[in-house]
Amino acid sequence: MREPGANDELFPIIIESILSWDENMQKECAISFIQPIKNGLFTDKNNFKIIQKSINILNEYLQLPEHTEIVGPWVDLLGVVCTKVKAKDQRIELLPFLSELLNNKSPIEHRKVGNRILFAIAANIGEQGLNDEPTYVKLMKSVFVESNFKLRIDGIMFLKKYFADYPKVKELVQTDRFQCFYLPELIGYLEDGDQQLVCDAILAATPLLEYLEDSLIQEVYLPALV
Repeated sequence: MREPGANDELFPIIIESILSWDENMQKECAISFIQPIKNGLFTDKNNFKIIQKSINILNEYLQLPEHTEIVGPWVDLLGVVCTKVKAKDQRIELLPFLSELLNNKSPIEHRKVGNRILFAIAANIGEQGLNDEPTYVKLMKSVFVESNFKLRIDGIMFLKKYFADYPKVKELVQTDRFQCFYLPELIGYLEDGDQQLVCDAILAATPLLEYLEDSLIQEVYLPALV
């Protein structure tokens, strides 16, 4: 799968038969797709097929009582393939699937998987990708304000990793999205009543301190340390 020519022959065979494979082979397949996608070895059509097949497989796994470990590679795969699929194409099947998982009427286990997919996508497509598809931002907002700890913690865990990995934090802090979205949500976590969320928020804020206003640090960050 690492050669474009081979992909033309192998991909249709693999993608059409994958649902009949056992769990371990499916997981290995998901992992094996990631690097060729990053290297741009799949066509747009095949990248979209990967989204479709990933959704099919995840839907099957979500019916199982124990699915946490099984879904991981497919979550990672969706996060990566979205960097190669246009936002308008993501709206066809991926966003409806994700919105259904994140619906407050869905089982909490399904919503947890939805959170994992959402934040994997956001981390991979970055700020420009979020500009192209603002629905992802709306879905993230719903996680940040979630009252259930098991769901809400996913939001601060994403911010902690996103801020730590962001290549140009100073530029991020200066964006409208940071000032109007990330920062208010981060402050909400710093002022939360749950100590675990506060601790994670302190860690999330640490890479930003150099670029935040001193008054904000003194009013919100330092009290959270106490």
